[in-house]
Amino acid sequence: MLTGSPSLTGTAVLRLGAFALHPKLEAPPVPGWLVLAPLRHVEQWDGLSLREQAELGPLVARVSAALRAETPTAKVYVSVFAEVLPHFHLHVVARPPELPAEERGARLFLAEGRAPEVAGADLFRRVCLRMERTSTQTRVRSPWTPVLLSGLLWPGLGQMRNGDRLKGIALASAGLLAMGLFVTRITRDAAAALLEAPPPEGLLDILALAQEIRTRHASEISVLTFVLVAVWIVSVVDAWWGARRPRVD
Repeated sequence: MLTGSPSLTGTAVLRLGAFALHPKLEAPPVPGWLVLAPLRHVEQWDGLSLREQAELGPLVARVSAALRAETPTAKVYVSVFAEVLPHFHLHVVARPPELPAEERGARLFLAEGRAPEVAGADLFRRVCLRMERTSTQTRVRSPWTPVLLSGLLWPGLGQMRNGDRLKGIALASAGLLAMGLFVTRITRDAAAALLEAPPPEGLLDILALAQEIRTRHASEISVLTFVLVAVWIVSVVDAWWGARRPRVD
């Protein structure tokens, strides 16, 4: 993640979590040549911590996407050698469509540096600003609001809060169907029992009638109850995981 507001320092370095992004120090053959390196000293890939390894992949993807968006790019090269500088660093290079065939691939590292410094600095600034915008747009929602909506109000509401409208409608419909069948069955059996016997005169008679209905249709009621509870549980769990997924607003 970007730490604070991404700004260029005097050395033109952008801090990105445990890593730093900067243009190639020597004059590159193309302006879109960036270097991504860990802030702490690490010589090889396997020297990165598990957290740094998990952070690096998405960072490379974000830098590559920003380069593609800010400059004409046929391909984005990603390479690591660390032969000259004994510090782990990744080269992320936007290869222009017009680059001569004899300079493509690994041969680009042997090409003559000819990219204007101003062009490289301007491109790096645009890449940083674009990464800032995409970082502020990406959010991991708090899971509690959708969980409470699905758990306390009705299944599917949490999914709608997360933006999964179709899934929310499906879960809400399944809950309504199970509840509708449950209420319809109870109401119909209660009405039939009232017609067959004298009306209940007190609380004990009402409880006895309820017990009779429950006993008579125990299997059906159990199935409907199981379905309704299952829909509720699925909705709550899915609302939690859906809220934890990063989204772009």
